[in-house]
Amino acid sequence: MSSEEPSFREKKYDRQIRLWGLGGQKALETSKVCLLNATGVGTETLKNLVLPGIGSFTIVDGNLVTEADLGNNFFVTVEDLNEPRGERATKWLTELNPDVKGGSLNEKPEMVIETNPDYFRNTDVTLVIATQLPEPTIAKLASILHTHNIPLLVVRSYGLIGYVRVQAPSYAIVETFPDQQVEDYHVLNPFPELEHFVESVGHPDSITDTLEHAHIPWVCLMVHYLKKWKQENKWEGSELTYKQRKEVMELVKGGKLKEDEENFQEALTSGTKINPPQIPSALQDLMASPETELVNGSTEPFWFCMNALKQFYSTHKRLPINGKLNDMTSTTGWFIALQNVYAAKAQQDLEKISGYIKESINHLKGTGKPTVDVPAEYISLFCKNVWNVRYARFRTVQQEVDPGSAMVSMLSKELETDEPTVVWYLLLRAGDRFYAANNRFPGDTETVLEADVAQLAKCLKSLLQEMGVSQSVDAEYVQEWARYSASELHNISAVLGGVASQEAIKMITQQRAPMNNTLIFDGINGTMATYEL
Repeated sequence: MSSEEPSFREKKYDRQIRLWGLGGQKALETSKVCLLNATGVGTETLKNLVLPGIGSFTIVDGNLVTEADLGNNFFVTVEDLNEPRGERATKWLTELNPDVKGGSLNEKPEMVIETNPDYFRNTDVTLVIATQLPEPTIAKLASILHTHNIPLLVVRSYGLIGYVRVQAPSYAIVETFPDQQVEDYHVLNPFPELEHFVESVGHPDSITDTLEHAHIPWVCLMVHYLKKWKQENKWEGSELTYKQRKEVMELVKGGKLKEDEENFQEALTSGTKINPPQIPSALQDLMASPETELVNGSTEPFWFCMNALKQFYSTHKRLPINGKLNDMTSTTGWFIALQNVYAAKAQQDLEKISGYIKESINHLKGTGKPTVDVPAEYISLFCKNVWNVRYARFRTVQQEVDPGSAMVSMLSKELETDEPTVVWYLLLRAGDRFYAANNRFPGDTETVLEADVAQLAKCLKSLLQEMGVSQSVDAEYVQEWARYSASELHNISAVLGGVASQEAIKMITQQRAPMNNTLIFDGINGTMATYEL
């Protein structure tokens, strides 16, 4: 019987659905994005969100299209000159994807932030992307959005330098999609069902048929020879040393009937999978978090899952099995049967985790503390991804700009390196101080360049002193910054648009670990660096 035909939308977004699934696509399609300023970097970022199908967007921009825009913004044309920039960019962006609704507000973002701070809450936006706004404005905006738990993405393109900053409420990430999955096959201390299956396959030495012998799954080989080694050495423990693993590998080698048996080769290359994998430090930190105790209750399903995980680990001294089994040399029958063994054990572990969660919820309800229903689908997803779950926490922009809570130690350490990328971050902030004093950015004309360099250097020195950073910045960096004169280059903005939109999708779908919290792009050297500021 043929499966149901995919919908037109599923066909249209097929490739990205493979990346973040139908759940992630639904989150995108119901999102509302607000872009402040339809600059080159702003439209490049928004373009990369319109194409995969966000629900809607609004551009807040009180500027008219200028000659400068034509040189760095692909979403305005010559015919758009002197027209409202937000309106014209909206027109061209919505043509990219008819599924996406677009609108604009012809007001300067600074005025909206100052006179109508509830605008972002009242319009129920999912994410605000602020581009080419100076620090004082960003600080006000960030404070407003932090109060309303609205994520903020700050993007600035300044000459050959780019800046992306994330501020968001804390949130759980169950689907992180790591490059490498943890493989935990429990070959050293197998659970009873796995032992029974290995016994049913038979002793490798008693299987004389060469074809059958060459298709014993390597997991079965490893369980068998480990059991033999443990009996011979009267070993009881939780991990083997390197020397002990080599001894086991010699037993495996001795079991070959032919030199080219692929299943034995797979076993021999899986020596590092004998010992149980170490629990990642990030997961250990989460298990130790006060939130897992549920002392005051919780309205986040994640912490109920973490509480259950903590109980499960305390009892079983291991994490739940995720049920995944990678391809290996085997007969079809043996592979499917082995797959079923792991899947059944994963289901048992899932039921235990679900039981712990149910007990916690009932207990909290009985004491009148806040709780939440945890969907079975969420628990299943948690158990499948348990090795890589994360909980994102972000410092606010206010914490960053407050000298008392600045990351002084990190900044000082970075400034002592040969080519400190972080220097561009400091110059961005110093340039904003220059702007606050002069109502223009340094180096806007050739005649004032030298004087502007001197004043910019003073602004930078003042900033470093306020933060308590004793290191200095080479004069050549200051001169380079003044030369940029806040110009926006499209190639730099295009790179930043790709980075920023990727971070936006992470926050909207709540999948994959987000950047924490600042990225600096050095277009001179073609390098990027991230910092928690």
